Amino acid sequence: MKPCILIFALMSLLITGLGAQPIAIGTGFTESLISQPEYLVTTAKFEIGDVFRERFGASPKPQIHLRTGESVWLRFELASSASQRVPLMARYEFPWTDRAEFFVVRKDGTTAAHTIGGDAVEGKRYERLPLAHFDIAAGEQLWLYLRVTTVAHTPSLIHLYHQDTLTPRVFLELLAQGLFIGIAVMLLIFHFNLYFATRDQALLGYLLYLTAVGFFMPLRSGVLPQMIFGSRAHLSDAVSVVMASACYFTGVSFVRRFFSLRLFLPRIDRWVFCIQWLTLAPVCALLFGRREAFIAENLAGLLVGPPLLLLGIHQALQKRDQALYFVAGYSLPIVAAIIDNLVENGVLPHFAGRNEMLPAAMALEFLFFALIIYRKFADSELARSRDKERLSRVRAELAFARGIQKSLIPPLQQKFGSLAFCAAYRSEKDVGSDYFDVVKTGEDTIGVLVTDTGTHRTSSLASALDASAVRMAFRNSFAGLPEPREVVARMFKLLEPVTRARPVAFTYIAVNTTTGAGTVYNHMNPSPILVQRAGGRAKIFESEGVHAPDLQSQFTLNPGDHLIALTAGVARRMNLLRDSLSPAHRIQKIQNRPQRQKLRRTRRAKEDLTMVALGFEAGRE
Repeated sequence: MKPCILIFALMSLLITGLGAQPIAIGTGFTESLISQPEYLVTTAKFEIGDVFRERFGASPKPQIHLRTGESVWLRFELASSASQRVPLMARYEFPWTDRAEFFVVRKDGTTAAHTIGGDAVEGKRYERLPLAHFDIAAGEQLWLYLRVTTVAHTPSLIHLYHQDTLTPRVFLELLAQGLFIGIAVMLLIFHFNLYFATRDQALLGYLLYLTAVGFFMPLRSGVLPQMIFGSRAHLSDAVSVVMASACYFTGVSFVRRFFSLRLFLPRIDRWVFCIQWLTLAPVCALLFGRREAFIAENLAGLLVGPPLLLLGIHQALQKRDQALYFVAGYSLPIVAAIIDNLVENGVLPHFAGRNEMLPAAMALEFLFFALIIYRKFADSELARSRDKERLSRVRAELAFARGIQKSLIPPLQQKFGSLAFCAAYRSEKDVGSDYFDVVKTGEDTIGVLVTDTGTHRTSSLASALDASAVRMAFRNSFAGLPEPREVVARMFKLLEPVTRARPVAFTYIAVNTTTGAGTVYNHMNPSPILVQRAGGRAKIFESEGVHAPDLQSQFTLNPGDHLIALTAGVARRMNLLRDSLSPAHRIQKIQNRPQRQKLRRTRRAKEDLTMVALGFEAGRE
């Protein structure tokens, strides 16, 4: 057993010795990725002078997981084989680090360079990422230590650059970040102007999402804390959590508005609505600590990304407009984030431009969504053009129908023996639903019809068609000079195809122009028949105290009396029982009312106004 333990100990020392080989710095050195430095995880507050005596081990994997209160020390040795001094820069390229502290130590224990950076470090930030500047002399050996404190895990990767190599690289990184910000600002300005012109809700969701991501990505890369936050750079740690939640929240809101889930898929919309509000959990978790907020932020990303991508695929399979473009654009940042995580965990090798991959994917996503919105507005404009042409045709047809309908209206004032007929007809819609007619049925008899086909209708055009059908039935019911009861029976028979689907209300009055005697047939008309005796006010006409549908009532007009028939529009607007005007004056006032053109454009059109009065004037010819 003891020989096995001895062999295992020797192999461990050999592996440790191989992992501790110094990094050779030659004359042509440009850059190097140190992926397996020695490491030490501890909860103690070591200083650089104390950490020399601690035992370091070889880094087992690219990610080192830390518990609360722990920090990790990384170290590696540099040995110069160059013939002159070489300016070097060591950079820790992990943006979510609370504290990263570099120490460059000589063989005699003196510190050659010391820098500190990270999101939790107070004070102005001069570099986007934690960075150490130092020189290594010809033949010199140095130890580079890095102490990292963060919330969950940290990669054991340190980049070592020659100064002349890193300077243009930093310039290109800032140029890429500036390009991303420029694209975001350009799209924001353009689409804000477009939104103020259209007030489209999907466009508003896109603008909010673009604003949130356009602020979050420069914050994540460290540009905003370096350039804008100044001495408040340490607040970027909490601001990043808030902005990540804002990205999730506005992204879900954009998807709901874009696919009109509330209208087409209300059940799915309720689930997506719950997910949208759950994305605010990282902000609430900040009250308990940065570690809890970091975990909640990762969970919110898993809650938003895959479900919305599946929703987009479902909409694409349903052949919804622009759904395929949405899936293509939305999948880009998801794929970029997956590749980034695989690199961090060592599954994929590190490659140049990895830190710029996610901003580039987000910029392409913005452009895809902008293309979607452009195509959506183009389709809307084509549909609007077609609707405008269709509306023009409908208006022309309505104008034609209105002209025909007005030509069917009889004269408003007529004289039949001792009976004076006067009427008022005002249509408050493009095509009226009221109709009245008067026909001389015999030598000394006339028939008067008043119909209101708009009482149970939602379409004025359907009401007008029914009114035309009533007129045709009424005019064709007088062959052979029939009795009034027979006229009504014929009308019912001719109107049967219409009344079977849509009941028609009408009032038919047959009156003798010499004696003033007559009969009223009231079929489903909600408006009462009024009688105004000479010198008095109008009263509801009664026959034996009974009122019912299909009521047949006898009446006799004395000299100076008036019989008044009206439709629901007049009955609801005017109380004729208290009217002091004579029927002729009231009819004249209704006919001369100003047209409600402006009212028709802003509110629902009012009912038509139709009023007919029969005045008996005995002894006059």
